[in-house]
Amino acid sequence: MKKNLVLILALIIIAVLAVMGYQRVSQKSATTTEEETEEESAWKEEAGDYNIAVVFKPYQYGQKKECKGIWHEGMTAYEATLECGKAANLNIKTIYDPKIHKANLIDEVMGIKNGEHNSYWLYYVNGKFITNKQTALLEERKSEPMPEKFYLRPDDRVEWRFEEWVTLEEEHKTEEKTQ
Repeated sequence: MKKNLVLILALIIIAVLAVMGYQRVSQKSATTTEEETEEESAWKEEAGDYNIAVVFKPYQYGQKKECKGIWHEGMTAYEATLECGKAANLNIKTIYDPKIHKANLIDEVMGIKNGEHNSYWLYYVNGKFITNKQTALLEERKSEPMPEKFYLRPDDRVEWRFEEWVTLEEEHKTEEKTQ
């Protein structure tokens, strides 16, 4: 009889431990889902109370899209762009340019690819086109002109505009013709 009582008691203890372990796993799973949801909700289309905005302006080639998100220390224009694009399902494609820029570049957004119509995705921060000519801004932010090396601050607005790009070489040819 004592053996049966000990066996029953052992089974009850095992059952209680199993239930407690299951509840802990369930709580952890629920917490993970909440964290993922909070992370995903850090980027919303046309949402308020966020302090970083990323805007895509394809002009005549498509509809303008805007996302807003939460800034964090060390956030780059590239990172904000990819996070926003993912949250808004914009299908952003990137390429790595090992020769000229030695950086990742945004190559395509919403099916609109660099080079189409002699236009490219160019980025602006707070209305300023970011190039190596923006030396004061780059120095102030300890940044470089490439999006993955340009550090954002709270309340920055990153705009990607699909615009015609004229190289310096083409610009000189145009100037020579007009002189």
